[in-house]
Amino acid sequence: MGGRSEKRRIGRQAADWALRLADGDLGADERLSLSAWTANPDHAAALHRAAGILGCSQAILRADADFSRQNFDPLAHSRFGRKTIAGAAILIALCLGYTLDLPLRLEADYRTSVNQTETLILADGTRVHLNSNSALEEEFDAKTRRIKLLKGQAYFEVTKDPSRPFVVTSGGGEAKALGTAFDVNIVGDQSEVTVTESRVVVSAEAAGGQAVLEPGDRIAYGSDGKLGTISRVPPGMEAPWLKNRLVFDERPLASVIEEIFRRLPGRAIVVNSATARRLVSGSFDLSDPDAALESFGRAMGVRIVRAGNFVTLIY
Repeated sequence: MGGRSEKRRIGRQAADWALRLADGDLGADERLSLSAWTANPDHAAALHRAAGILGCSQAILRADADFSRQNFDPLAHSRFGRKTIAGAAILIALCLGYTLDLPLRLEADYRTSVNQTETLILADGTRVHLNSNSALEEEFDAKTRRIKLLKGQAYFEVTKDPSRPFVVTSGGGEAKALGTAFDVNIVGDQSEVTVTESRVVVSAEAAGGQAVLEPGDRIAYGSDGKLGTISRVPPGMEAPWLKNRLVFDERPLASVIEEIFRRLPGRAIVVNSATARRLVSGSFDLSDPDAALESFGRAMGVRIVRAGNFVTLIY
């Protein structure tokens, strides 16, 4: 695992250098440091890759000089025509997508693309089902098996090893198990842990407390490290995404849209904050994501405007 950890470390450094170069404010001493750092061929290759990923968003901004002069407020959409909203939203979505995902792309050991799921077998025999548009980092050593879920959702079927706890961290907390099956889902700034077999101990960083989950239990915690309360999930609904279904009960509309767009290209923007916060319930088949989005729009009474594969506006 030493080689993989070193690769991640170099990737993080490369991402930092790429972002600093994009800002264009390196001093003389920093340029000397960069020159010394890139004397290592592995470092130079990592920087080249990071700059290539970042370059897409830079090119998009340069391509629309008018955009940089606009004070665009996506919530005040009545001030703009549909084309202006869509154009600005495309730029925002693409720039945020490529720039903010840069460290993740370099850090992740395993990633899935849009509408792609994957089943992984880890070194200890643990089986991981990785949902679409998700990413994780693996750090195993002699004492602990640690997974960092960087983005999206994963279902873990853990191989028992009492001498090495299996820990999944995400956001502001972690889930620990010796041998069990459970799901971890990151939506917005919340992480949800749902148990299907045995027991899992969930702890949040800020609260300092913990909760023991039994099969059928679910709990959420925020990136602020505050632990929620345990709720019960109907049998068979612990991880419906494994069967290409999305099931939600009294969930904010924006969080449901986020989950649908794990299966669709581009970015989704819920234009109105009241619409984003609206609580909705339903069940949709995700085997055809485009049809699922269309059905969702009809069922929830919202308008959906798609600009190709780049961005979708919901209001």
